[in-house]
Amino acid sequence: MSFLDFCHWIEKSPLGAGVRDSVWIFPVVESVHILGIVLLAFTASLLDLRLLGLGLLRRRPLAEVSRQLLPWAWGAIGLMLLTGLLLFASEAASKCYESKAFYVKMTLLALAILNAAILYIAVGRHAERWNSHPPSRAKILAVFSLVAWAGVVFAGRGIAYF
Repeated sequence: MSFLDFCHWIEKSPLGAGVRDSVWIFPVVESVHILGIVLLAFTASLLDLRLLGLGLLRRRPLAEVSRQLLPWAWGAIGLMLLTGLLLFASEAASKCYESKAFYVKMTLLALAILNAAILYIAVGRHAERWNSHPPSRAKILAVFSLVAWAGVVFAGRGIAYF
């Protein structure tokens, strides 16, 4: 089965048709997806900025910041993946398959999640040692995180237009 065949199948499935054809399901799912984006942008950027020695939490211990924010960040990623799958199912062949922005978003999303896993596992293991001076590699991953998640948001908005 090709990716196009899969897109046609999922869009015609009861899931895709139900989300697409309902008066209220699509806007509610899209709104929850956006709330997930806001939650992730808030939590990930606070942690990334803390690693860079910037932002509101720069004076708080890294272990404390990560312990408080990481569950929210992972929860937001899960929420975005679930709602994103529902949105994709509703427009897989008719909009997503032909959209260059969709492929950019999926690539950035995969890279951002992989980066988050690497960075957040490292932070969990080394937060006490990195409290005052995170290594350069952690700072590079934090910058990449900020850029990648912003790219996911911009590309996601671009799906409607490109």
